[in-house]
Amino acid sequence: MSHWTLFDPPSEEEAIRKRDVAIAQVTTNAGHEFSVKAREFIVKYLREHGPTPGETLTAEAMKSGIVPANGPKAFGGSFLSLSKKGVIIKYGFCSRKRGHNCVGGVIWALA
Repeated sequence: MSHWTLFDPPSEEEAIRKRDVAIAQVTTNAGHEFSVKAREFIVKYLREHGPTPGETLTAEAMKSGIVPANGPKAFGGSFLSLSKKGVIIKYGFCSRKRGHNCVGGVIWALA
């Protein structure tokens, strides 16, 4: 296993591959039914409300009863899947509510 540092980071391809492997594992652990419901909710919500931060989409989905057993990070696979299929796009960026208002929140919109 490689141990990267700030001054010796992985290649972009390696970082993307590791991200995809991690998200696939989280998505698998959340289950197929969760993944389907989460993707459907995200598309429906964006259709009804327009561009929305990912944290808001996740919170609203969970309020509606779409709750992954392994925590809210499981929604990342749904966003990635919809994005790769060209269903949603990164519309902008915002401060993160759950991240102490740090930059890094993504605003999603229908493509």
